Amino acid sequence: MKRSSKLAGAICAVLLLWLNQPALAADQADQAYALPETSVSANRWEQELDKLPRNVTIITRQQIEEQNPMSVVELLKGVPGLYVMQSDTYGTYAEISMRGMGYPASAKTLVTVDGRRQNLIDGNGVDFSTIPVDNIERIEVLHGPAGVLYGDSAVGGVINIITRKGSGPAGGTVSAQYGSYDMYGFKGNFKGATEYMDWFVAARYDDADGYRDENHTRIKGANFKTDFYPNQTWSFLVDGVINQANFGVPGSLTKAQMDRDRRMASYAGAYYENKNQAIRGQVKGDFQRCGLVTMDLAFRKWQSEAEVWSHGDNDSKIYDIQPKYVLDSTVGGFANRLTAGVDYSHWDVDYDSFDLTSKAWQYSHEFKMDSLAGYALNEFSLTKDLVLNVGARYQDQKYDLASRLVGGAGPTDTPGDEQWAWTAGMVYNFAPGSKVFGRVARAFRFPRVDEYTSYYSGAHWDLKPETAMNYELGAEWQFMPGARLSLTGYIINMNDEIVWNGVTYRNENLDETKHQGVEAAVHVPVCKWAYVFGNLTYQDATMANGPYDGNKIPLAPEWMAAAGVGLEPLSGLNVLLRWNYYGQRYLGNDYANAFDKMDAYNTIDAAVSYRWQRYKVFVNATNIFGEDYSTLGYCNAWSGVSTYYPMPEAQVWGGVSIDF
Repeated sequence: MKRSSKLAGAICAVLLLWLNQPALAADQADQAYALPETSVSANRWEQELDKLPRNVTIITRQQIEEQNPMSVVELLKGVPGLYVMQSDTYGTYAEISMRGMGYPASAKTLVTVDGRRQNLIDGNGVDFSTIPVDNIERIEVLHGPAGVLYGDSAVGGVINIITRKGSGPAGGTVSAQYGSYDMYGFKGNFKGATEYMDWFVAARYDDADGYRDENHTRIKGANFKTDFYPNQTWSFLVDGVINQANFGVPGSLTKAQMDRDRRMASYAGAYYENKNQAIRGQVKGDFQRCGLVTMDLAFRKWQSEAEVWSHGDNDSKIYDIQPKYVLDSTVGGFANRLTAGVDYSHWDVDYDSFDLTSKAWQYSHEFKMDSLAGYALNEFSLTKDLVLNVGARYQDQKYDLASRLVGGAGPTDTPGDEQWAWTAGMVYNFAPGSKVFGRVARAFRFPRVDEYTSYYSGAHWDLKPETAMNYELGAEWQFMPGARLSLTGYIINMNDEIVWNGVTYRNENLDETKHQGVEAAVHVPVCKWAYVFGNLTYQDATMANGPYDGNKIPLAPEWMAAAGVGLEPLSGLNVLLRWNYYGQRYLGNDYANAFDKMDAYNTIDAAVSYRWQRYKVFVNATNIFGEDYSTLGYCNAWSGVSTYYPMPEAQVWGGVSIDF
């Protein structure tokens, strides 16, 4: 009854927000902020947003230019329904939770770059240092399960980062920035296009000491993307990236330690270093009425070295093959689109650990994974305004895992499983830019290789894959040009959710869990030089059976909100102000809900930039009023101690860029 009243309260709050939007004059609407109208992520090919039976948030290049963020993580903090958990100043390995999935979010929120999976299978999460903001054209966030087209881990949602390509005459940009905690960086790009090709090449170097002791960050990297199109039928794309990052690991602090000094480190000399190299080739054939065919071949090499309480070396190689076919046709005079493809991936991971006390190599882990999936999605227009969306995916994933003492024996096994994902949805366009939709979807995620084994309790080959059933209703209303209000309600029933048990020191499958909530967002142009925006999320993530029946999922705040204003009072001058709120949530590992909740927090961020001809200057500030807060914390059931990762107080940075 209590949960139902909270859900009803959230819906009432959203309705009040809807009913109190200002009426705008037609001459102001003509100058409205342009809203994105297509998505390339929801169906793995460009499609109008009005035809998608789901909630999609898009961050455009224009918004990126206005915000001037330090990282992808900063960009994502304002997205409705996303909770970003950081253990360091810059969020290099941030965990991004969607729809109350809690921790580990990187296992349940899939991050892709141009459709290529970035989540690692060994527990290292997503390395956001490999994705420079300067190289991003747009980000598309698919709220809710997307298992048919993306498969494993697309349970809470998908974040697809689309990189820039060259256009126009040859030219580029160079820039420099400096800010709090001795942060400085340099970057540049060179881009252009001719009749038969385009290119984009970029490089960067970033250096910072970080808010806390032992929290330095050093990143250097380069990337390229080039596309050849010799005729109207064929095109050939090649892109690649090389990146190296080194950063300190300050560790977590108790409340007593934070009271003494929030910036202190619990580890001395701890560090993490990684190297990432990736290359992709794509062949595309556009056969007009016979359809479009693409073939992607990709290779990624990811190496890491870490030293905290022990020393570890990781060497991972990933091979991907992704053929895809898209056919646009008409059935009974109405549009029909079929998207079908195969995803094959092979992972080869070697990990060795070195004991710093005995000064000897200790454990050797060899992980191999093969994943083969086939999928099909059909979008059929039943009428001009009514679209039926139906699809399915079959995925077979097998592992070859070996964990042993160096020079000795240890557990080995070949676990694996096969899973189905499916979706059925319908969308009705009741006005231009406006729709109502509903969908039912099944999704899954396989255990990560590190979840099968534990340093403390050995191997656990009996882990089952997680499965999720999603029920969703939503609407979007473009009540004037440039203005949009969206509202989505969802229920996700999960089985066998995988969590770390801090008492038994092993990963286990939970009984049933339930995630339900409401997501709302609004964007309104007030006049030709100003717009307001806001979002509100209510989520109720609970365990629905077993010993923790009725308890809350840890690290899943019930309430999240953001609101702000964007201004362009003078030509070329952009000002952005944003307020962020995140409610209380239980500490990581606290499935018994026995510890005090983490505090709710508010932050205010600002971004100001001015562009004049070829020149641009900007100044940004986050957490302007210096709120003391943590996004991530854990409890220890044995010791009764809670520890936290303090986030920076007020942080300021600025820079200048020049086009050539």
